[in-house]
Amino acid sequence: MRLNTKVALLGISGGLVTAIALVILAVWQSGTYNQLAQHEVEKLINADLDHITNGVYHIVQTANEAVQSQIDYNLNVARHIIEGFGAARLSTDRVNWKITNQLTHVTSPIQLPRLLLGNTWVGQNPHLHVETPIVDQITRLVGETATIFQRMNASGDMLRVATTVRTTDNQRAIGSYIPAVNPDGTENPVIAAILRGETYHGRAYVVNAWYLTAYEPLRDAAGDLVGMLYVGIKQSVVESRIRHAIQQTRVGKTGYVYVLGGKGADRGSYIISNAGLRDGEDVWNIQDGDGNYVIQRIIQTATKLKANEMATERYRWQNAGEPSPRWKIARLAYYAPWDWVIGTSVYLDELQTYRTLLSDGRFKMTQRMAIAGIIIIVLVGLAGMGIAWSITRPIRQMTTVVEKIAGGDLDQMVEVGSNDEIGVLARTFNLMAGRLKQSMEGLKKAKRNTAAFLKMRWKGFFANRRTGACSTPTRHSPIFWNTIHRRR
Repeated sequence: MRLNTKVALLGISGGLVTAIALVILAVWQSGTYNQLAQHEVEKLINADLDHITNGVYHIVQTANEAVQSQIDYNLNVARHIIEGFGAARLSTDRVNWKITNQLTHVTSPIQLPRLLLGNTWVGQNPHLHVETPIVDQITRLVGETATIFQRMNASGDMLRVATTVRTTDNQRAIGSYIPAVNPDGTENPVIAAILRGETYHGRAYVVNAWYLTAYEPLRDAAGDLVGMLYVGIKQSVVESRIRHAIQQTRVGKTGYVYVLGGKGADRGSYIISNAGLRDGEDVWNIQDGDGNYVIQRIIQTATKLKANEMATERYRWQNAGEPSPRWKIARLAYYAPWDWVIGTSVYLDELQTYRTLLSDGRFKMTQRMAIAGIIIIVLVGLAGMGIAWSITRPIRQMTTVVEKIAGGDLDQMVEVGSNDEIGVLARTFNLMAGRLKQSMEGLKKAKRNTAAFLKMRWKGFFANRRTGACSTPTRHSPIFWNTIHRRR
């Protein structure tokens, strides 16, 4: 391998090693930073889901607290009006009722004494256009529903005897009652609180819908429990105030917030769905492509959460109009006062967009580093070739000069173009060539002088022979030594 090739390969190999090292370093570091970035993106996504879920939770909590404050005020107004009529008492007169269990809708007849407030009978009026004392006055003042209940029996079943709550056929909901024991055998929380002498605050099923309510005991002058007083606001009215805000919340590109019923009659039903398209739909038994009951799993997970706690579920989901199920992640919270399961959901493939951007960025950076490495190799190779040419050019010239000198041409000199070691070598070579030329010229001159001398001596020898001069060669003559040699 020629010297210039070796020098060029040295430069190229150095550039190649450098480029490979840069690419390896870029791949390693980009992989490390990519993992770190992916982790941070995951944390940001989870934090974003947490913030949205927590935000919706606190919107609902704030709305509930605001309404409960209003209901407490309404209850104070109702209590004040009732106190103006006088103490509650049961008359000796009895009245027939056809009562209906508001939960089972089973009807039966019953006869109860009239419930009086002072001397005023609260009445038995089912018609909205006919004035019912006390409850109509409360409703006009506070703008919400009011009811007076009468205790039916020792168990504590409470009958609506005067109310502004409406039935589905737009009548007063008198004759319906709240049983002390629910159909599933559990005690009714409203009746249980009243029987303990406490005021109940919270969500309750009233006739045919959920209301945010307050119930307090109604006692006679002797302190016996004869009924209870109710004021409340329909929950759907409160929901309408926050429904729009929830439906307008977007997560990523197509993610959204939904609300499901948790434990009660609305268990597994959409209360607030995406764009309201599935509101009221029962999705409790919906299965994904793998046969999993995803809604049941979501509700079972969420209803175990405490206040301000959150959990995560991953599942496959398909909304109406979507071609196939897609993996989804949901951050869950449970607002127990309303029995709401709040889910902030987003499709995983949308989250993959961020990971893809990071991976693409890493690939592009590595690709550019590789291109830069190739460019470095080419540039270093060209530079190495140039340096190799500058190093080997004087050497090639010296080789040519040596060949010519060996051929007998001593008038050769190497061009000196630098002051480095190669230049010093070239000058030294030129000095050596000059001295060799001088030596050769000296040898040639000596050879010529010797030849001339011998020629002259031989001419003298033969001339003496012809003239008869002493023919015996001296010891310093060539003839003498040649004679000695032949004798030996």
